[in-house]
Amino acid sequence: MLLILALALALGRAESFPADMPTLRCVPGGCSSVADVYVSLLERFAHQVDELVHTLKTEVFSPELYHSLSAELETSTDKYALFFEQIIPSASRVDYFLYNAFLNVVTDTIVSMASSAIGTNLGYSLTVKESVASSDMIYKFLRTTARHVTSNTFDAVTFPGLPGFLIARQAAHGYSITTLHDQESGIPGSFSSEIVLHNTIKELALSLGSGSVLPQTSLAEYLFSNSSQLPSIFMTDFSYRYRYPFMIAFTGSSQYEGRLVFSNGTAHRSLRGASHDWHLVQTAQPYNTTHPLRSDFRITQLESAQETSLSPTDSSFSSFYNTLRTFPFRTALTPFLVAFSGNGAYTKAVLQSCVSIKDATKQTVACADPPPPTNWASVIFSLIMIAVVIFLWVYGIRNASYVAKLDEYRMKHPEKTVLDPYEQRQLDRKLAYEKLQKEIEHFVSTKSATK
Repeated sequence: MLLILALALALGRAESFPADMPTLRCVPGGCSSVADVYVSLLERFAHQVDELVHTLKTEVFSPELYHSLSAELETSTDKYALFFEQIIPSASRVDYFLYNAFLNVVTDTIVSMASSAIGTNLGYSLTVKESVASSDMIYKFLRTTARHVTSNTFDAVTFPGLPGFLIARQAAHGYSITTLHDQESGIPGSFSSEIVLHNTIKELALSLGSGSVLPQTSLAEYLFSNSSQLPSIFMTDFSYRYRYPFMIAFTGSSQYEGRLVFSNGTAHRSLRGASHDWHLVQTAQPYNTTHPLRSDFRITQLESAQETSLSPTDSSFSSFYNTLRTFPFRTALTPFLVAFSGNGAYTKAVLQSCVSIKDATKQTVACADPPPPTNWASVIFSLIMIAVVIFLWVYGIRNASYVAKLDEYRMKHPEKTVLDPYEQRQLDRKLAYEKLQKEIEHFVSTKSATK
């Protein structure tokens, strides 16, 4: 019984979502560089990263791809590739570049900003592209290993093997990166074909091995430079070397302060005046400033949702975060959402799981929280209680039937002494005791006569 109850309690500890993202707290001096955070997470999740690297080798990429990249990447002196090779048992430097290229290309980001009198709120979602064959595996990996990194000087979110931050906050300034790898497909969050997808991954891996730097790495290096000033609108003080376009969102603590700039050095979206409420959503697809309705449908859909949910009378952080939980900002392949409040007082890094709701044409129109997980402890305990009740009920019926028949027999045969089971056991014990006493007395008397 105790073993069954212990098993029930063990099974009862089921995961439920949404759930706070686990935190990696930096001890004083423990997160003084990008490499410190990178190595710490990589060592903690070496087994999970090793499994993913093995899957990429055996199920995703061809041996020919590895062979074609080995000549240029196997001798790379990139310090993060060297750490990767040292810490991950089955990995080489080629695996490092393919790992980061793959995870950057197969994920899609959406950024949301909403101004308020105390600063601009910043929201971020990372979603695995549905068109990727291994999307479910990548989603589970990111949801399991993503960590909220905190220190005395910054908050950030990253995952093991990525030398940089996806989104970060320093004091009351927020920063996030949105990369654009599939601009030619014309399909939001997708690629025109598997060939284009794999060619993009190969090109990115080669460029990273020849001097390009992940935007997430550039962002983290900027934070570790101890600069608390926002980069200029033309990114003149933000170093970047990346093959593909990307966007950086900046928010500040001043009233209505926020910008979104493009990696070619131009302002990507114009914001409203510095004394008015504004909000915007940006995906990896360029925003069509000439014909906004021709932009990525997610931009217009989410901005309409924000228009409904947010108002001058309710620009609270909780209301802002609730808008992030709507489709398509959150989908069934979104492992987590992150939000920073405009004044730097609140941070939400939340692991996600939701169930797609589809219309008659099989198109996803919403994503709802899954039902609570089954509490197996309660289920097993209930089954045990039901079994006990049934046993007692059957035993009671059989005992009552026997007693009724016994009473009936006694009434028909009053001259006979008929005992019920309890009385019979008591009589048997009494007779056995008397018999034992007689045997003892006989033994004692026999022994005395012999002497």
